[in-house]
Amino acid sequence: MNLRGLPVMSNAAFNYWVRRWRRQSQISGPESGLTLLECIVALVMMSVVAVAITPPLFLATASRVQSNRAEQAIQVAQGEVDKVRVTMERRDFTNNLALLPQESSNGGSEFEKTPAPSIIPDPESARKTMESTRSIYDTGVPFVGALELRPVDVDGDGLPDFAVQTFRSPASDKNSIESESGLVPVAFRLGVRVWSYPAIQRASKPLDITAASLQLTSSTGEQGVKPLAVIYTQLAVSDTREGYEKMCYLLNGNTEECKTKTGSEVSP
Repeated sequence: MNLRGLPVMSNAAFNYWVRRWRRQSQISGPESGLTLLECIVALVMMSVVAVAITPPLFLATASRVQSNRAEQAIQVAQGEVDKVRVTMERRDFTNNLALLPQESSNGGSEFEKTPAPSIIPDPESARKTMESTRSIYDTGVPFVGALELRPVDVDGDGLPDFAVQTFRSPASDKNSIESESGLVPVAFRLGVRVWSYPAIQRASKPLDITAASLQLTSSTGEQGVKPLAVIYTQLAVSDTREGYEKMCYLLNGNTEECKTKTGSEVSP
């Protein structure tokens, strides 16, 4: 008791209350006011943000995949052209026309209107004519019919990634030479179309011949019907006068004019 009759607080009690006050001060920081309502609001805001950014992410990813597939398809198409060009330069085809693409029934201005194949081979049938980057899956079949699809495996997993249609313009005495095996083309137009095999497998519509347009999309876009790559070009045996004449006729359609140019500009 003090002089006034009041109880005196001991040092131990005083220290206890000081420590308790300090703990209360630490707890009463910025997080002490976080309530359940504020937590719910934060969760709602996070959900809104997630919903807002998810569609653009899917759109960007699907478009990127489509662009990559189109780039691969162009490489496949260019590879077909290079394969035929090398065959022409080596002249391996003179005794074996099977080394060249099959003829299209559409000639002249109708060549680029050659119909698309109407039958899509199933995965089991596709392996019989498939071209692959791995030798164990490659069948060694150079070409199939002008109105048929040849599957191509680009990643070596044994499954078709693309389907290719390759065809050439009809042979005639204007663009070919006579041989023991018949007319041998020395100049012709070549057409190559490349579709995405998985996409056309799922499609229910007939194939189109117009190249697909690349655009922002969250699905396969036009890949299920239209080819990802289309190439039309001219090839010829270029180191002979006959080859020049045939190519000239192929481009101009005037035999006499081509003979005149050949006689004046190219030595026999």
